[in-house]
Amino acid sequence: MNKLNHLGLEKILLFCGFTFALTLVGFWQFQHHASEAEKLARVQSGVGTCFARVTQSFTAAMIKEFSSPYLKRDFMAMSDDCLREGTKTAGIKMESFSKANKVFNELVSEVYWFHEKVVKVLAVTAGNPNAQVPMQAITEKYTKVEGLKLDLQDQLDLMSTQFREARLRDEILVGSAFFFFIISLSILGLREISSLRQKRWIENQALSLLNTGHSQTGGMVDQLVQKALTGQGMLVTAQVFTDYHSGVLERMATRFSAPLFEEKVEAAAPIVEEVIEESAPVQVEAEIDARKLLTAQAVRLKASMEVQEATIVADAEVVAQLMQAFGQRFASGKVNLTGKREGERYVVCVEASDVCLRASELEYIHGKTHQMDGVDVNVIIAMDIIREANVDAVIRNRMNAEGVIIGAEAVLSFATNSNRTLVNVVRGKKKDLARTLGPSQFN
Repeated sequence: MNKLNHLGLEKILLFCGFTFALTLVGFWQFQHHASEAEKLARVQSGVGTCFARVTQSFTAAMIKEFSSPYLKRDFMAMSDDCLREGTKTAGIKMESFSKANKVFNELVSEVYWFHEKVVKVLAVTAGNPNAQVPMQAITEKYTKVEGLKLDLQDQLDLMSTQFREARLRDEILVGSAFFFFIISLSILGLREISSLRQKRWIENQALSLLNTGHSQTGGMVDQLVQKALTGQGMLVTAQVFTDYHSGVLERMATRFSAPLFEEKVEAAAPIVEEVIEESAPVQVEAEIDARKLLTAQAVRLKASMEVQEATIVADAEVVAQLMQAFGQRFASGKVNLTGKREGERYVVCVEASDVCLRASELEYIHGKTHQMDGVDVNVIIAMDIIREANVDAVIRNRMNAEGVIIGAEAVLSFATNSNRTLVNVVRGKKKDLARTLGPSQFN
């Protein structure tokens, strides 16, 4: 369902509006063609009825029923009016159909002259009942009228077929347009449901940050806001916010807030320095079993582990203290401990998911500031050990391919050269070892 968010809302709305308009137009066309077909059917029925009257007059003339009401002038006049008024009563304009209209006009004219011929013949026989009736003229006229009537029926049948085909096309158009309209509405609804679910998830994540006290963690807030903006399709705005927040806002906030806590930091600094002095003895390097040492630390940290066999040149206490410091800093996430050989170096990595180093911690790690406000005490201890023991280390936040922070890691590198002259490890406070070994050992 997340793929629906990539569909542009404007495109979906345009497609929805287009299919709806097409449905309305198709339905109007269908109604129009259905109405015209119904009118045409009435015309066909009317032409048949009117021509039946003409046939009745012709039959009466042929059997010489001169007293028949079908040969009365009023009856034949009504037959003439029947054809002329039939199309008006049906509500169809024959002028719209050129061929049918031409045949229709000829039929009306010939019916009129047929009746005139009948009247003329009756007038000849009126004074002389025994006179010869010229039936040939009446027959010829009727034959012409009947031929025009058949031609008109053919034209009307052709028009009726065209209307039926048009109605079928309209039905297909209306059905297809309405089908795609329903699909577009469904896509729009699913997209809105997906958007609401994503908003609800982001709100829950924000509430979780507030409840866990991580709402001041710049990286997590950055990631959360970035997801919210990206979910709304505001990709450029999300990138602008990320650049601004990570590159300017956090540093400004750290810089401006540092003086407010200066007295607090100065009061805490001696305690931290004392802790560091007590917990960071001067070390002398020795060869140690990396796998054995890291396995012990993984057990203590309850971390997953993937370690290669190697003998490294380092002080076991230094490595252990660094593992503990970073492990405790990353304890809120899922900690993973790895160790692998890379040439003549052995790289130890402590990483965790869903953990983010704050901007103030990163600036402290990189030496851009000496302010310890907002810096976890484990980071302070670890950095003092790294600087004093001269450990090759990289501490940073981890990002995915989209540049979103997914965790943090501390990468430590140690030599694997075993051809060096080594001595035993001597542990103790720096001032005690300075008195025992002499000042020259620490210059």
